[in-house]
Amino acid sequence: MPKKQSRNSFYYFMLDFKAREEKKGRQFPNGLKDVQQDSKCSQEWQSMTPQEKRVYEMRSKDSKIRDRGKQGRLTCTGESLDFVEQEAKKAQEFEENMNDFIKNTISLAVQHENLASTKFYFIHVNYFIRRPIENNRHDHYPAEFAVGEFSLENGMANIYHETIHMKAPLGYTREALETIQETHRIPLELEGGEKDFYAMYQKLIDFLKSDTNNSNGKLPPLYTMKNNSAAVPDLLRRLARAAEEEDDKFTVYSLETLFASLRNAAGDQCNINMIPLAERDLRNDSFSHTLGLECEFHQKLDGAKFFCSQSIIKRWAFIICDNCCEKLGIETIPGIHCPVAVSESTGNCLELLSDNMNSMTLMEKMGSVLSMTGVSEEHRRKASERTHAEEQRRRADSKDLHIIDHSKLPKEPIPQPIPERPLRRPKTKGYAWAAGEMEPPQLNDADFPAIGGRGVALKRNLADRVPGRGRGGGAPHPN
Repeated sequence: MPKKQSRNSFYYFMLDFKAREEKKGRQFPNGLKDVQQDSKCSQEWQSMTPQEKRVYEMRSKDSKIRDRGKQGRLTCTGESLDFVEQEAKKAQEFEENMNDFIKNTISLAVQHENLASTKFYFIHVNYFIRRPIENNRHDHYPAEFAVGEFSLENGMANIYHETIHMKAPLGYTREALETIQETHRIPLELEGGEKDFYAMYQKLIDFLKSDTNNSNGKLPPLYTMKNNSAAVPDLLRRLARAAEEEDDKFTVYSLETLFASLRNAAGDQCNINMIPLAERDLRNDSFSHTLGLECEFHQKLDGAKFFCSQSIIKRWAFIICDNCCEKLGIETIPGIHCPVAVSESTGNCLELLSDNMNSMTLMEKMGSVLSMTGVSEEHRRKASERTHAEEQRRRADSKDLHIIDHSKLPKEPIPQPIPERPLRRPKTKGYAWAAGEMEPPQLNDADFPAIGGRGVALKRNLADRVPGRGRGGGAPHPN
């Protein structure tokens, strides 16, 4: 394969060759593609000397310098700073358009006194994996989604819910299984899951058609939370491409902004920024432990009801109704604006508990994540179980259980603690010193002479020497 520099040089040579041959009357209908396949052009290029080719190489280098000047400054990650600024400008314009749309929609509803019946559409998406792609973006592989039609008057009236049959791309199976076990528990390649994205596109269009603006045919926006704002556009993009539509067929807006605007309209507090409060209430999810909101699939799973997309959009509706209905004078109805009371839902809870107990083996059909040693949980459990012969041998070798009743045993005397002498108080005389009442000896400098100074030398008789002590040790030699 030729080097990039040689290939660029050949490109400029083909331009010159094409111009010369066209002056002679030749035609190239497909442009440089026909020139590149021309044998005369190739032979002429191969017969050129390095000095002749150097002219085209210099033209190639000059074009690179010009392109580099047009590219402008780069970020620390190598991206064009102009491109980053353009993307930031687009995001800012999108947010401004979103705020204007939500504000105008609610203002017109308040003006016409139909805010309670105004419809909004919520969407939530669960996914298997998020695979990195170009421009610091990620592609989410959807596992489940739910779209709900909401109004303050009727609550979450209609819901379109789907579980999706998806296969993880090569190298991402473990990441998908970890996400499954930690969140929604929907297995890969779910039996009965929807595979046809075009069919899901048609169902979603039919679901939104009742609220379509007939003047321009534009679909109503879909609202979702900030932490789900990346997975939702990827799902909608897949649906649009399956129907050969443009990627911007659907519009996704912020649920936090809509909630804040509804609270402002309900409390007539247009001068207060309610978005932080809306984000806090939606994030706290005060109805997260409500039973009976999940889909049919998640009703049979233990520990996954909290992550069900259908349950999530219903809880969003309860949170908004809890903050707005009373201020707007809308009567709250259990099951529509708020969860059903505990006394009314006891039978449903018992029924759900019974279904959960009867379907405990459902989780065994799901794939398990391998440990760091490459051993699956299913294999570990199977290998650690006792065989029939081992169980019989264990029972034959077992001994009868002997129970000791300590209340009937003779009581043993409690050992008494050994008395200990307490520590001497500080700055007091010791017991030995106080008992002897001895006077301290009178010492002077002669008793402790300075090193190398004058003093009384200690003279010891050799006969007083003790064997084994002192330098040279031993008794004196007898005469």
